[in-house]
Amino acid sequence: MDLLLISSHPVMWGLASLVLNLGARHLHSSVTPQQDAVLASTAFQVLVVLSVFFMATRDLRMAALLTAGFWLTLRGVLNETSPLNVLVQKTMADDAHRQYEEGWRHKRQNSSDQSK
Repeated sequence: MDLLLISSHPVMWGLASLVLNLGARHLHSSVTPQQDAVLASTAFQVLVVLSVFFMATRDLRMAALLTAGFWLTLRGVLNETSPLNVLVQKTMADDAHRQYEEGWRHKRQNSSDQSK
């Protein structure tokens, strides 16, 4: 088979996007704290979102517009601390996440207290 045909086939692009989205979280486990700070930066997050949209559209202008829209939606309209927030009620998922975080902090505190 022709390599050019395979690399430009929509199924290959879909599989590449799937592998990127599923595998990216496992790359994070082997980084230093300084690298982690870079990966957690807003600029890097925008670059990742832009890359995902570029892979999906293969059009840099459209990817930039989609990234801007996504970022404004995520940071403004769907951000509970934003004055532009449209989410009025807390969801059950918010409560479950808060309970999970509290349980995790309690577990970490107990393990650090026991190690002293």
